[in-house]
Amino acid sequence: MVIFGLDYVGCTAAGCIASQGHHVIGIDVSQAKVDAINAGRSPVHEPGLDALIETARARCLRRARRCGD
Repeated sequence: MVIFGLDYVGCTAAGCIASQGHHVIGIDVSQAKVDAINAGRSPVHEPGLDALIETARARCLRRARRCGD
């Protein structure tokens, strides 16, 4: 699955979907958000989202890319 936009909704969706075992690739125009996801961190502040992204990144959140790359 590909998710465009890694802000509150996209980041949370990517983490939840990947935590269920689905392979996810995230795309965003912000290099900072892409770098955070690829490092296993959430680019936005939401309680519990850092842990969810860290776990998802280790399992099925394959990578994030900057739009246009």
